[in-house]
Order: sequence, then C-alpha cells, then structure tokens
Amino acid sequence: PVASLRIILKEAARRPFQGRILTLGRQNVLFDQKTLQRIASEYNFSLKTPQKALPPIREKYAKKGYISDDYLFQALGFSEFIAVDHSDYEGAQAIFDLNKTSPPKQLLESADVVLDSGTLEHVFHVPNALSNITKMLRPNGRIIQLLPSSNYMDHGFYMFSPTFLYEYYTQNNFEINTSQISRTTPPPMRSFKLYNYAPGSLQHLSLGGLDSGVYGVVNVVTKKEHSTYDKIPQQRMYQSVWKKERFGNEANPNDSFLIDAFRQPLKKLAKKTVFLHKAYVHLCRKKGLGLKVEESFKEF
Repeated sequence: PVASLRIILKEAARRPFQGRILTLGRQNVLFDQKTLQRIASEYNFSLKTPQKALPPIREKYAKKGYISDDYLFQALGFSEFIAVDHSDYEGAQAIFDLNKTSPPKQLLESADVVLDSGTLEHVFHVPNALSNITKMLRPNGRIIQLLPSSNYMDHGFYMFSPTFLYEYYTQNNFEINTSQISRTTPPPMRSFKLYNYAPGSLQHLSLGGLDSGVYGVVNVVTKKEHSTYDKIPQQRMYQSVWKKERFGNEANPNDSFLIDAFRQPLKKLAKKTVFLHKAYVHLCRKKGLGLKVEESFKEF
C-alpha cells in the first residue's frame, strides 16, 4: 500500500539504498508509476529508471496499471532484488522456510536491506525467523519491518508490541534508526498517523487503553560489526523492577499527555476502584496514544 511506500521512501531519503534488497515474500504493489513519482517528489527523492522489470505477480494488478515489486525496488536504487519464500508459488527467487534454524549458505550476509512488510506474524517460530533475518543481512545493512500490533485478530499467528522488536534489537547490539507506532482507521485504511516510540511511553495504555484504531509497528535497524542474533532479550519493564529502578525513565515526558509525576500515582489509584480505572481508560482513549504525532497523511 501507499502508506508502506511513504515509510520506505522516508528511509531512502535518510540513507540512500543500493546493492541487494531481500524481501520476505513477493510484494503486492498497489499503485501505479504516477503515484510513485508523486510521493517520491514529496520526500525530495530522485527515482532511478529501471532497466527491465517483471510484470506484477497478479494479473488483476497489471490490468490496473500497477507497477511490480521488481520495478519499485529498481526505482528506489537497488541493483538486485531477491524474494525469499517457503514455496515458489509466487515466483520467489530463493526458497527458504524462516521456521528453520539457519538460512542456506548463498543467503548468509547476502543482503544490504531486508524488508519484512508483514511476514513475521505468519511465521510460527519467531525466534528462528528473527535469527534468520539478521543472518541474511550484511554488516551495516538495514532491516525494515512493518508489522501488525493491535486489532489484526486472526490476520496471522501474532500481533507485536513495539517493545518486542525494540528489546530484541537493542539487546543484540543493533542501531535503532526508527521505532514507531502506526495508527490507521479500519478498512479502507485511508488515514494514517505515525508516532515515535520510546520504552515506557505506552505504559499508560497497557491495560485496555487503546481505541478502535488499527495499530502497527514500524522498525528500521542497522546491523553493526558486533551485532548478534541469539541473545534472548529480557523485557525492560521487569529489568527495572529487578533493579528497583523507576519504570519509564527512558520515556520522554514531553511526549505524554500525563507527566511522570502524575501518571504512575493515577494508575495505582485507578487500579483500586473499577470506576476510576474506567475513567482512566476513557481518558487514555480520548487522548489516543498520548504521544506526539510525527507524521500524518491521507490516501485516496
């Protein structure tokens, strides 16, 4: 969708793409060349001219004039595109099941960018999948993940809290480039908002505080020379409890509608009575995430 294109273009504008992109599965591109050019211009991004591109993987999209994933990634600056899938039914160039313990030799440290635009939630063995993604990435390469967080019931096996990816990558010594939460309206999903995430900044929403929006996680990380893939993370909230530290000390108090001085006492008080807790949840929902909107856009 166009919202995903915006996120990828923003990252391309921050640090240009080159080399090989490895995507988890073939990508359905739901827009045409004119739309790509229009949105690229909004981010002051100069598109490359594809040398030769395959048609879209589905005939119905070709009939609508949509471009293919192959065309898109060449236009973004990549010289090579490889899709990895567990079967070849959509024409993936590399066949590999992410549930397995290690990728084949030819995929090890083979990618400059790994794009996961909604695959991880469909893989049962998530630790193996994360390990495989990092193993397929070259040092100084990037992982871009756009994953479901809330209100995607039965879409896949899992929905992810932002702390899940944040803790895995930070504790395995990756550089966090982007950690955000996306919110969109229910289908047809034309209104989008992006919020920056920091550990502890969503604690006030952890028990029934979300509204009826559809939420996702946007994550961009860079693999460093000493990054690992097998360190099992511990959740920061409980690490703070173990160390008897105040939870949320990394959150930016300016991002929240309740400053730290009042948020935790109010939450403790709310837990004591049903009425106050309901009022607290209502206030959270009324204020949305309670975070500053980083970017907002509508697609028609």
